[in-house]
Amino acid sequence: MPEPDCLVVGAGPAGSAAALELARAGARVRFLARPGPRKKACGGGISPRARIFLANHFPSVDPGRALYAMEGNAPPWHRNLFEAKKPLLWLADRTRLDAAFVEEAVSAGAELVRARVSRVEWDGRRFTVRTDQGAFFAPALIGADGAAGRVRKSLGGRVRRRAVALMKTGVDTSRTADRIVFDGLPGGMGYGWVFPTSGGKGNAGVYSLVPRNSKAMFSLLCSYLSWRLGKDPKAPVTGGNIPWGGHRMPGDVPALLAGDAGGFADPLTGEGVYQALFTGRAAGRAVALAGDPCQARAIYNHRLSVFRANTALLRFLAPRAYKFPRQGGRLLSLPLVHRPVTEGLVRGLDILHTLALLPGLFIPAALDPVILGHRHGSFLDVVKRQATW
Repeated sequence: MPEPDCLVVGAGPAGSAAALELARAGARVRFLARPGPRKKACGGGISPRARIFLANHFPSVDPGRALYAMEGNAPPWHRNLFEAKKPLLWLADRTRLDAAFVEEAVSAGAELVRARVSRVEWDGRRFTVRTDQGAFFAPALIGADGAAGRVRKSLGGRVRRRAVALMKTGVDTSRTADRIVFDGLPGGMGYGWVFPTSGGKGNAGVYSLVPRNSKAMFSLLCSYLSWRLGKDPKAPVTGGNIPWGGHRMPGDVPALLAGDAGGFADPLTGEGVYQALFTGRAAGRAVALAGDPCQARAIYNHRLSVFRANTALLRFLAPRAYKFPRQGGRLLSLPLVHRPVTEGLVRGLDILHTLALLPGLFIPAALDPVILGHRHGSFLDVVKRQATW
């Protein structure tokens, strides 16, 4: 294959979405993936908006098990349980999901190369990506190589903020087999989760919006699992940083960053799959439409204008929501709040559009409700009853 029109570094959701979009547009694209499976603290949750994206652009990819009930507890007072007639979340195995994304991109004509990237350079004319399989060259570059991406670091970029997550896989989730669970952490600024996948097993972990060291996170994870599951299972542990709040890049470097490499995770929920797919496709589309890399960067920024507004809103809301969990729990238990907000999110809207359409969502919520039932009560009851509703 001759020198490609674009190099995509990374083969997760963002990299695969970018490579797929470029290949479908008829561009020559080569994307680089690290050998072997990657370890990432991701519960594999596919939100309704991510499911809509998959149906439109990756129709052959299985989103996983659909769950219709979600429990959300905000210490010290409030518990909430939502039940819906549409799935609230799908739970997928991330290793299989990533493999399906790559297969879709390759089948569309993208060239996959397994290589470890050591450095990326820009000489004003083209990019050079140095790897253990040699050097690769292209006039355009999309960095989608995750939170610790070489592309961003090599070219002088940086992310604004970082959250951190730690989880165990293959844990016994029989106590919560019928629902997704989110528990606000004592002291705020994070939550614990339990995601049941199948066969009474799943994954469970803790998410902190503010950085904590590995020892503190591991202690937090062990105490959470002991409380929620009745024991701390001896299961594999994965963890890592989750960049959020966007990123900064030198103005003279026309590389496009997508997914975690660009700091696009949702700081409120920690969701990253939808953000990776959306920004990856937008980056691929920008390169396909542009006449040169600088023009591609301008097109990419324009296509992300609404997305960036949503990111900015979440950057404002997330720290405040975690700082006041009691008020948040109270607010979420009010029908005039939880009904339209949850309806909007389950229908696949992001938080910006949900808030903008808040009054209008009362009508579909009343005429054709997605949320079938909602119960709320004391968080202390959850502690006493050990998560049995």
